[in-house]
Amino acid sequence: MKMKIQKLADDIDFDDEASDDEVDPDWVPNDKNDDNDYNNSDIKVLMREANSLQNDPEKAVVIFKKAIALMEKGNNEDYDYDNLYAHYFIMKYYQQQTGEEETKQAVKYAESCLELLSDDIRAGNIWHYTEFGQFQEEVIRVASNTVAWNIMLNTSDTEKLDEALDVIDLGIDYINEDMPSEYYLYLYDTKVRILMKMNDVHTAYCWVYQVLEEEPNFPDFDDIKNSAEYNQWLKSDEFKSFLEELEKKMTMIGNNIFKEFRSVIEWKNPNEKEIFIKFKNENGEIKNTSKLILQVGLKTSNIPFITKLKKFLELRNRSEHILGIWFFRKADIVNMRWGTAVPIAYNDPFYTFPILLSAFGNYSIKITKPVEFFTNIVAGKNLITSFEVKEIFLSRITQPITDYLANAKFSYIDIDSNLNNIATNIKEKSREIFEGLGFELLDFRIEGTQFDKETLDRINEVSEVQADVKSSSIAGIDYVEMRKLKALKDAAKNQGSIGVLTGVNLIQNTNTETKENIKSKLLKLKELLDLDLISKEEFDEKKKKLLEEF
Repeated sequence: MKMKIQKLADDIDFDDEASDDEVDPDWVPNDKNDDNDYNNSDIKVLMREANSLQNDPEKAVVIFKKAIALMEKGNNEDYDYDNLYAHYFIMKYYQQQTGEEETKQAVKYAESCLELLSDDIRAGNIWHYTEFGQFQEEVIRVASNTVAWNIMLNTSDTEKLDEALDVIDLGIDYINEDMPSEYYLYLYDTKVRILMKMNDVHTAYCWVYQVLEEEPNFPDFDDIKNSAEYNQWLKSDEFKSFLEELEKKMTMIGNNIFKEFRSVIEWKNPNEKEIFIKFKNENGEIKNTSKLILQVGLKTSNIPFITKLKKFLELRNRSEHILGIWFFRKADIVNMRWGTAVPIAYNDPFYTFPILLSAFGNYSIKITKPVEFFTNIVAGKNLITSFEVKEIFLSRITQPITDYLANAKFSYIDIDSNLNNIATNIKEKSREIFEGLGFELLDFRIEGTQFDKETLDRINEVSEVQADVKSSSIAGIDYVEMRKLKALKDAAKNQGSIGVLTGVNLIQNTNTETKENIKSKLLKLKELLDLDLISKEEFDEKKKKLLEEF
């Protein structure tokens, strides 16, 4: 995850306690989430709601703080990722602000992040080859930089600056060699500034030189690179001695590397969640005689993918170019979940009033163009899981799905009978998105739809009226007459004088209308008898009932 680190402002009182937004300890979230995995957890509901507000980070921060307050009440171990993510998001938010109070908050939440990870750091439980492990490493790098930079700005005390060095070195320890330089060079800038404040200019310049050798245009060092002092140091005996020591170290490292080779290339313990995974060569280069081994039964479902290769011919013990090898999954990737992020609004064509529709389901995919997927998504990462792939596609297909359903305007009464038709159309509209990233969309399913409560209530009201109309038709009276009779019945239950008078008026009005209605029915009965559609006995029975009503 690429990030831009904002340096913290001057004049921060590091020991001041920053005040949080007040959080109601008895707060209960609205029960409006339709994901069963989250229904039983207020914390998960809060996290989901905050994540939906990424475009409004100020509101998201308020929700994340409420989630943190609830997590502090319970068992934090159940929410390790959520708790860390909430603190990290709030830290990043305050880093982008410019006020002094916001800067204090950024430092406070950076310290909290490191505290949350302290046990795992001490125990060596930061697992780089997992999604959570990579996220933990990112948090350590950013939080360490925030805390160390703050100390450097606000003290000249040697002991505190030593502490700042320890903190920034913690972040540097979690730099991954495969990361693009912009993901971590800011850490070295902080280290250099701390060293210069400690008056260890020589060590600081040594770090500047090494960083500029790797990234000559690193802008944070422009002031040093263009200074007379640094350019004078490049001509000094100190610099020459540094280069000699550096060359010796590099030679020793190189000799150790060339002594060891990896003779077996193997994807160990693959699982269905791993989509792309880099072969980790811990012992050195890959020889031209290396043997490729796949797990039993995986020969047709997983193959190695070779990148960064300029010359593959004549690889000897000391290869001119080092290979990067990734395995990718060729088997179908099934049961990838999708769902509309927010309800879709449109006018129901049958009921002619606005409705809100949500939908969810699953789909299956398969990698067909690994080069495109590697170029656009993997980009050198060590591991890509099905969860990450799902999130990538979910962010891309939600809009086409929303557009289609909003334009198709299926009525409430038609939606369930058209699920297969809807799935087919959405599959066609989403196909290019998957193909653009190197995947084939094998199938697309809709498991269910859901309308909002207001829509359901309005439809129920209409249904009740329709049921009354049907009932009146079966009873042989019109709907208006039935409503009046119902009102008369309700009025009869009313013991007040107003109810009695209203009932009398209704009786008078109803009697007049009933006479005409019975006359019409008698004529219809006679017509049915004349046409031999009913028997004389049936005619007499119906006639008797009508006259009794009269």
